[in-house]
Amino acid sequence: MKDLPPGYLAPNVQKMIPSKIKVKSISSKESPFAWGIVRPMIAMPLYQFDEVDQKNIIMHELAHISSYDALKKFFLEVLVCLYWWFPLIYVFKDQVTLILEMNVDCRIVKDLSKKSYFDYIRSLINIAEFSSCSKTKVKQRAYFSNFVIDEGSTLKKRESFLLEEYSIKRTKWPLVVILVVMPLLLTSIIIEPYTVNNNKVQNAFKIDPNDTDTYILKKENRYELIVKGKKVGSVRNLNKIKSPIIKQLPVKRIRNYNE
Repeated sequence: MKDLPPGYLAPNVQKMIPSKIKVKSISSKESPFAWGIVRPMIAMPLYQFDEVDQKNIIMHELAHISSYDALKKFFLEVLVCLYWWFPLIYVFKDQVTLILEMNVDCRIVKDLSKKSYFDYIRSLINIAEFSSCSKTKVKQRAYFSNFVIDEGSTLKKRESFLLEEYSIKRTKWPLVVILVVMPLLLTSIIIEPYTVNNNKVQNAFKIDPNDTDTYILKKENRYELIVKGKKVGSVRNLNKIKSPIIKQLPVKRIRNYNE
């Protein structure tokens, strides 16, 4: 990127730009864009736009800078990196990008005269034709704010929004918080297959009623459970046992018990 040639911008347009914001030139045939957070800049293609188009481009990019849209897009890219595996995150990214652009459009045109209002829409169309957005898809840079973005459908939505003069409806902040937090909570739930904790089942055993070495031994006034010839437990009252499998086991007396 290089500095703009002297006299490239119309004098009235040059006066709109704060001294701390630099305007650079780009040789590629693409939409003007703004980038940077601490030291924001505006990039303009080396094409002689008329004064109206220049004014609308600069107004648009300055609105992006004052709204810190580059910072918002940076966090959006971080979110996409974290949830790259979740298909809807890419739909969410496209919708947020569209909302940022529409928000800037509305901020600019709300106080314009009718003529300036339609001049702004004409500028959108002119820049789109110049950068061939409707024919050649140019990859949009991450966390850059283009005057027009590469998706033709997005440009059509912006134009329709302005031409039909839809009004912006503010979303209440509690709903915004819910909409932001809920997807994060839902995607933070990890479902794992059931596994057995070996430390808890190391002394467990399986009772097979058909095993001849598994039975209940009556010894004096108590009953002992013998599984595969080994004592595993005892109980005084056999009627208190609720397991239907244990109740199926035969009861033997002490004379059949070999320790």
